[in-house]
Amino acid sequence: MIGTVIGVGTGFVTSFLIGKYHLIHLPADMFMVSDVAGGSQIRGTFIAVAAATIVLCLLAAIYPALQAARLSPVEVIRYE
Repeated sequence: MIGTVIGVGTGFVTSFLIGKYHLIHLPADMFMVSDVAGGSQIRGTFIAVAAATIVLCLLAAIYPALQAARLSPVEVIRYE
């Protein structure tokens, strides 16, 4: 969860700065736009990626936890 918050927050701030200060310029003869837009145009993408990341991490943690819950602590210690 912490990594997701840090990653999405950093990406959002970077995207906002790119959009506000037009940090990435593109050659006009190659592209139809002269700079890369950022900020509010991709806010939904950040939210979707964050939600998907959290759901996948929780699902990946639940399966091993359920498997470990089925084990008897005495049996695990015996084979250590």
